Amino acid sequence: MLEEDRASEAAFLFEMIEDIEAVDDYTVEFTTEYPFAALDAHLAHNAAGIMSEAAIEEEEEGDELNLETEAVGTGPFEFEDWTQGDSLTFTKNEDYWGDNAYLDSVTFEIVGEDLTRVSMLENNESHFAEDIQPTLMDQVDALDNASAETVPALNMTYIGFNTQEEPFDDPQVRQAISMAIDNELLVDGVYEGYGEAANGPINDLVFGYNDDVEDADATDHDPEQAQELLADAGYEEGDLEITLWTNNESDVREQTTELVQDQLSEIGVDVSIENVEWGAYLDQTAEGEHEMFILGWGTVTADADYTMYALLHSDSVGAPGNRAFYENDEVDDLIMDARQETDDEAREELYAEILDITVEEAPYIYTVFDELRYGISDSVEGFVFHPNRTFDLSETYITEDAEEGGY
Repeated sequence: MLEEDRASEAAFLFEMIEDIEAVDDYTVEFTTEYPFAALDAHLAHNAAGIMSEAAIEEEEEGDELNLETEAVGTGPFEFEDWTQGDSLTFTKNEDYWGDNAYLDSVTFEIVGEDLTRVSMLENNESHFAEDIQPTLMDQVDALDNASAETVPALNMTYIGFNTQEEPFDDPQVRQAISMAIDNELLVDGVYEGYGEAANGPINDLVFGYNDDVEDADATDHDPEQAQELLADAGYEEGDLEITLWTNNESDVREQTTELVQDQLSEIGVDVSIENVEWGAYLDQTAEGEHEMFILGWGTVTADADYTMYALLHSDSVGAPGNRAFYENDEVDDLIMDARQETDDEAREELYAEILDITVEEAPYIYTVFDELRYGISDSVEGFVFHPNRTFDLSETYITEDAEEGGY
């Protein structure tokens, strides 16, 4: 991962590691360039998954194995088949180091249509349906054979500005746009109450969260103040025309951009929404070809460093996470100080300073902390859906036979 020719976007997680030594069969020693407080959290990231050395060597020698499509890991299930764009199948790993899983196999079917996923659950064609749209949760909960569930998540949806380009190189303009957006209305009107209005990049599930940020009200919903800030920045009503990018990967994000368009029109800002194909969307926002865009971020390590470094450090501009192209030397220094601070209280104080600065400078509009919404069959027990959107199926089992023709 740290090899320069691989150009891994996850390299920032481990770039401080200088050496790794297997001390004995059960002990691994890491040597880092500097004390790194978030190392244990980063090692829980899926990018730190343990891979078979023999498999890596086999691939490098040019054998048939392709690790991009044929996973070799250490979990309770082992890779069986991947039909790209359609399904992935895993079977029980009989050589697993822990207790064997109850399930003999697990198949993940890729079904993009929301109503089709609900229908499959209703017709006993699946046990679980992920990413249920808020408007369909009541329908799922009304099923005779399944229920709708939620899990608090580490996910945050945000709207980013290209801070290197006019008009968003002016913090006053960014503040004004932020103040025009009513996050509470987003939660109620788009998310149907499934979620929480965001007041920063991390929520209370994450180490480093602070609900008492000094300047947290700097971008609170205040349309009148937003208009005053725009006027101070030289933009009268009707002067400002901007383009907001979205994509068709999420109905919720598309609806969010439409609500943002409406709210900005109330302060005299004309917003054009442009729907960009997902692959091009990621490439072009990484290259800074946008004005405003909507995207999501999950602090999957539950440590603030993962988000602060990726979204706010100048070394992370572009694909690694900082698609706002935000640069601030003081913030960079504080992020690095927090990385090297081993006292938890002192680290939290450093993250509070970072939030004070970046809430005021507003490179992003942090809109909503989402919830993981899903439907699950009543016959499933022991299913664990973690806040970082990963599944634990090691103790999952089915309590009754499926109806004929189902599953």
